[in-house]
Amino acid sequence: MSVRILQMTAFLSADEFTVLRWKEEIDKLSITQPGMAALCAAYLDHMMGDIEAVESHLSYAVAKGIPRQPIVNATLTSCCNLLFATKALKVFRAGIDIKYQNIGSHIQLALSCGGFQHSLYLLKQAEMAKLDLLKEGMSTILPEAASVLGMQGISDDDCAKVLDAAGEVMRSRRVFWQGSEPRYVVNRKEQTVAVRLWVDVSAAEAADMTMETADKLIERHLDGLPYFVSFVGTRR
Repeated sequence: MSVRILQMTAFLSADEFTVLRWKEEIDKLSITQPGMAALCAAYLDHMMGDIEAVESHLSYAVAKGIPRQPIVNATLTSCCNLLFATKALKVFRAGIDIKYQNIGSHIQLALSCGGFQHSLYLLKQAEMAKLDLLKEGMSTILPEAASVLGMQGISDDDCAKVLDAAGEVMRSRRVFWQGSEPRYVVNRKEQTVAVRLWVDVSAAEAADMTMETADKLIERHLDGLPYFVSFVGTRR
């Protein structure tokens, strides 16, 4: 499942052979390890785009004794991949910290939940702990974007709301954004931060998705922010 998640461009369907096979294995696992089975079921439902089922399975996993960190990982994976950014941001703030020893492995998730200002807090924690996050592959885009947005009073919650709108459009097409993280362009001259999401649709449909997102942002009075999102189609 982990390998398939990294390769996915579109939601799985409930009647696909692979899904049915995984469900059968999860049912077997539930007899002896109900918590672990629920955790696996959450990942599977995320692959089908069902966030409510994900949350239900994770609640059950917690009740059955699954430790905190696997729950945080599953929640962030699901919400970030499906672009439920506000949900992801809440977990990012509460679940990523020097005391959990997971800053290096998780700080890049700020890019897919809008957690730029919180990333500065995490970077300060890492500095005090003498962790070299650049050696661990951390992109310098985080502090750059945080600086541009912070100077204009743009909060992480604002950024998450923009990503939420894009997520609604993306999920309506039953597609995932591609790559290990969204791609950002910080324009210091114009004081803007742009995020581009590669998706498995045609260029024309990606343009439609960008316009649909813009319409949602206008409706929600978020169109004036110096933080905006566009989709790039990868299908030829």
